[in-house]
Amino acid sequence: MPSILAAIVLSGCVASSAAARTDKTASPAAAESQARVPLKKGMPYAEARRKLLAAGWRPLEDLTCYDNVYGGAEAPAGENICETMPELSMASGDGHLVMQMMDPSERVLRIFAYGDVLGWNVPGQATELSVTDWEVY
Repeated sequence: MPSILAAIVLSGCVASSAAARTDKTASPAAAESQARVPLKKGMPYAEARRKLLAAGWRPLEDLTCYDNVYGGAEAPAGENICETMPELSMASGDGHLVMQMMDPSERVLRIFAYGDVLGWNVPGQATELSVTDWEVY
């Protein structure tokens, strides 16, 4: 029995140290790519989208948007967010969203956001959809 317990404890240590090593060894090129993206945490998504489009990023259409957002069903009348935001990839029922864009060199930017997707770009209204994080790959 002690050898089984030791194996469990040791395997946990190996896994956690490998995870720590992975986090600390992020590529300098990846960090530089992240730094050149004109985003800030908490930024309204509509503002982030405008800045990205001006910087040459283009929506990366996700052909599975309807499945990911509406469960494969048709969009409710007047609410076709997959056409309004072609970069939308996923949306949860509790407000977590993932959008993707591509730059001219074909780098992909995955943007994580939280809030009400339907009011993301209503003129004269404060947005409730904001950027929470992003990654470039």
